[in-house]
Amino acid sequence: CFVAETRSYLRTETVSRELEADVLEWVDMSWAVEQQRTQQQNLIKQLPADLQERLVLHLTKSLFENLSVVSRVPPENRDAIISALARVVTFTLVRKDTLIATYGELVAGRMFIVVSGRVRITSG
Repeated sequence: CFVAETRSYLRTETVSRELEADVLEWVDMSWAVEQQRTQQQNLIKQLPADLQERLVLHLTKSLFENLSVVSRVPPENRDAIISALARVVTFTLVRKDTLIATYGELVAGRMFIVVSGRVRITSG
């Protein structure tokens, strides 16, 4: 298992227990997320286009449907908007306390959706 190999390597390099715990927590979480994402992408690639679209819509609908930009779209057009968003979205796993943008920074064309955890916005 990748986590066990990582633990063994870190102990060989005699890193502190605190650093080892932080690294192993990240490796475990990121590995699990990547495995799930890879499995999902492999399944989607095997499907005909119409089933790809339907599955992607199903998998991402709950993520997007409560966004104000989507909720203002007439109900009969929401699935089309969600499908369009799902085609261009990229997911990024971010470690706790990572700076993702600076207040006042131009982030045109970007939207941040926090799926798990929280974001702190500060002015400086």
